[in-house]
Amino acid sequence: MKKKQTEHQIDQDRSVIDEKFSPVLNETEIPESLKPENISTLIDNKKSAEKSHVITNIHFYRISFALLLIIVMAIPLYAVLESRDTNPLSPDYAGTSSPSTIITMKNNDYDSIYNVVKNLYTKVYNYNNYGDDLVAFNSLPQSAQSKPTGNGAMKGPTGTGSTTTGKPTSPSADDAAEDLNHSETNEQVKGVSEGDILKTDGKYIYTVQSKQKYNSAAEYYIHIRKIQEDGGLMKVSSIAIENDRPIEMYVDNNRLILLSDSGANSRYQSQIVNPNTSVRIYDISDRTVPKIINHFCQQGAMLSSRYIDGNLYVISNYRSGTQPVKDDLFSYVPCITYPSKGQVRMVASNDICVMEKPSSVSYVVASSVSTRSEDAAVNTKAVLGSGGIIYCSAENLYVLGTSYETTEQTEILKFALNSGKIRYSTKQTVNGRTLNQFSADEHNGIFRIATTGFDAQTGKTSSNVYLLDSNLKQVGAITGLAQNENIYSVRFVGDTGYVVTFRQTDPLFVLDLKDPKKPAVVGELKIPGFSSYLHPFKDNLLIGIGANTTSGGQRIGFKMSLFDVSDPTKPLEIKNYTTTNDYSGKSLVEYDAKAFLFDDKQDIIGLPLITATKNGSTKNGYALFKVSEENGFEELGFLDSEGNIISENSTYQQSKYTALDSMNSMYTPFNILRGAYVGDTLYLFTGYDITAVSYKTFQKIGTYPCDQ
Repeated sequence: MKKKQTEHQIDQDRSVIDEKFSPVLNETEIPESLKPENISTLIDNKKSAEKSHVITNIHFYRISFALLLIIVMAIPLYAVLESRDTNPLSPDYAGTSSPSTIITMKNNDYDSIYNVVKNLYTKVYNYNNYGDDLVAFNSLPQSAQSKPTGNGAMKGPTGTGSTTTGKPTSPSADDAAEDLNHSETNEQVKGVSEGDILKTDGKYIYTVQSKQKYNSAAEYYIHIRKIQEDGGLMKVSSIAIENDRPIEMYVDNNRLILLSDSGANSRYQSQIVNPNTSVRIYDISDRTVPKIINHFCQQGAMLSSRYIDGNLYVISNYRSGTQPVKDDLFSYVPCITYPSKGQVRMVASNDICVMEKPSSVSYVVASSVSTRSEDAAVNTKAVLGSGGIIYCSAENLYVLGTSYETTEQTEILKFALNSGKIRYSTKQTVNGRTLNQFSADEHNGIFRIATTGFDAQTGKTSSNVYLLDSNLKQVGAITGLAQNENIYSVRFVGDTGYVVTFRQTDPLFVLDLKDPKKPAVVGELKIPGFSSYLHPFKDNLLIGIGANTTSGGQRIGFKMSLFDVSDPTKPLEIKNYTTTNDYSGKSLVEYDAKAFLFDDKQDIIGLPLITATKNGSTKNGYALFKVSEENGFEELGFLDSEGNIISENSTYQQSKYTALDSMNSMYTPFNILRGAYVGDTLYLFTGYDITAVSYKTFQKIGTYPCDQ
């Protein structure tokens, strides 16, 4: 009787175990030797040679279930422990400190995501009224249905379209070459690299270039050119970028990383293209034969990227563009595609997070990948929400998006970065809209952000600076700054903040942020014009680049200011450089800070510039200035796209090539997009060709077009 009760109890235990762990067993592949039907064989193999120890059926069941229980419990336990290290959406990590309620999706719980997205679409777009007009789509992305293209066909120095053959450049010769002083991309945070269309390591010049034949599509290339002893350039290889529009690139020792807009992976049958962000990582240890070692496409238009210690971080804004269909994950869940492999990977449901009350039908998709090893895994997280501006410190990534409900607000999504892993951390909302990445900053664990808000009741604008702790909880704020004006530039330097607002005159505010709980405005300067970009110079000086205006606020030219902020309570404009009657006068730096060149060893700045001459013509080229407290801005030279000096009496010469709209619309008016220096040579980049001139005498060395 006791034996029957024991066997009955075992059967009950087995039922309970089956009920609890069958979902895990169905999802987890158990080794063949450990499957229940093979347990007896495993035990038999482990028996002692002596057969005196007999295992009863009861003992067998106990051992079998014990082994099985250990297996099925260990696997999910390991997954939980692992997720606490790699999954930022774990409630233990993100749920307790956030000011907003965070809902973490469970593993394989796409139904919950579908319900949220569906309700949002219904609320925002009212698809019940016009859902029949939605774009049709296939059940799989096009990249998974057909053999993909666009991996980057290699071209050699001959430009034949084939991989270069012959003796490669000797690495030892490069290593032995003199490490010349050279410029770097103008970046916001030390140690956090930003991508650009031109890079140099002091030995090579790397450019993303374009050319367009009459009545044909634009062609894009990466050119790698070796710097010669006289400063001239010799092309060692080029990479043709097919189907994509390059945005920016990074160069880190023997790695080159290209980020592009890609329409090649669109899954729609119509002409509407859902943008994707393409990432290609090349091994350039042999510069003559770049080798692609990783390629993936992340859904959504790229917002920005950063590169920290061999790890690339890519952020995009994804929106499916169609009404969600429950049985089609591609209609409401972002994915990562691997074109060369023909593979598609959906973002795991437990790597997707939504707020308690989401307001956007878009996803912010954040991926990280190591560039040090070939075909490294891509770590991806997604948050249901929108974004448009990126700020990144060495430890944290912030995505800033503007929402419009009762008032204009900035939503802040915070991601923690740890050795290439992304963890979604928390979210907060502050009043007002954010201008650009320089409106945000992180210092000593405090996140500072400047916004311009609009009061619907009074009809007036005003600006604010919020100080948030590591959980994005507000600890201090300055509000109601400069009524009826908008923020035009911001720069945070240590414990000090500088904010420029404008309507008719340019107030430069100096903020004391040393005590985050008691931030204060300590100084103010009102002068004509405004600065669109602020750059720290020396210890107590600040360079401002922007517009010259009348007392009534009308733009009449270009302006650079040199501010003395040694006494924060009395900021002064000690020098300036202005143009007048110059209604088209402007610099590319006003719109793109990466166009700013700063040689801190010689106190020289360079920038793409358009101004008017005294005879009414236009100077469109690249200007270099020596900056000092005593003499202000001394113009050293104003060069055209071919390296010739443009004088005040020069007649405007149209550049042979203009920057394509498809590269970046803000580049279009400017004949020169970037300047860089290596040793005694200055390089001027138009987007099509690159010209080398002497950095000291401006004597031309040579011009190197895209196809040479």
